[in-house]
Amino acid sequence: MRSASLLAALSLLTMKYSFLFRSRVILFCVIIFASALLTKLFWVQVVHGDAYSNAADHQYVTPSANIYERGIIYFERKDGQLVSAATQASGFKMAIDAKKIIDAENTYRELSENAVLDRDNFLIKAGQKDDSYEEIIHRLSKEQADAISGLKLPGIKIYKEKWRFYPGGSLASHTLGFVGYKGNELGGRYGLERQYDSELARNAGNPYVNFFAEVFSNMRKTLFENKAPEGDIVTTIEPQVQNFMEKKLTEVQDRYQIDSIGGIIMNPQDG
Repeated sequence: MRSASLLAALSLLTMKYSFLFRSRVILFCVIIFASALLTKLFWVQVVHGDAYSNAADHQYVTPSANIYERGIIYFERKDGQLVSAATQASGFKMAIDAKKIIDAENTYRELSENAVLDRDNFLIKAGQKDDSYEEIIHRLSKEQADAISGLKLPGIKIYKEKWRFYPGGSLASHTLGFVGYKGNELGGRYGLERQYDSELARNAGNPYVNFFAEVFSNMRKTLFENKAPEGDIVTTIEPQVQNFMEKKLTEVQDRYQIDSIGGIIMNPQDG
């Protein structure tokens, strides 16, 4: 009896360990397969994502998704209220699909009633029948955009757009800098716009974002890009004080015919 019980117990233990072993082997294989799949997805969609995006660019034109976004730079008043120094203005742009324009001259005449348009330039671009997308007019008002859309002209499209706007005009312009193109890349080119370009840049409007890229986005930024977090910039520039100083500097420069002049604003109590 004891021998039979012992054999039965050994048999149960053997079956148990055999089951556990098989389960672990299967689990190990599943983990290896999942790791290989995720690695492949990461490599294709994140590491080489730009290459696939560029390839898609040549096949599909999506100008409506290409809306420029950028963070705001603020002045700070003495009462702590923030005032926009560099922000985004929005409007509309008009583009043409030359392949669909039937009568370029008549199209020009109708468009010119609602917007300032260079006739020769328009007719040249409208005559390029292999060009499916060409931007013609920028910074249209909503009224102009509505009027042009209402014409329902073949080959004429209206898209929303944004651009960099400085509400104070030239106020603190040397400090703020400006945004401009370097080749095909639009970004900060001087002053705070350049110094904090990575923080001010906005990439959320990229139409090629996908699920797996989102999953690995933080990993990619940490391992490959080391980017600073996106956001707005708050300066300690008091706009009224800045305006007063600039006026005084201009007066001194004009009076003494100085080629170059500058000034420093500081707290007299603590420097």
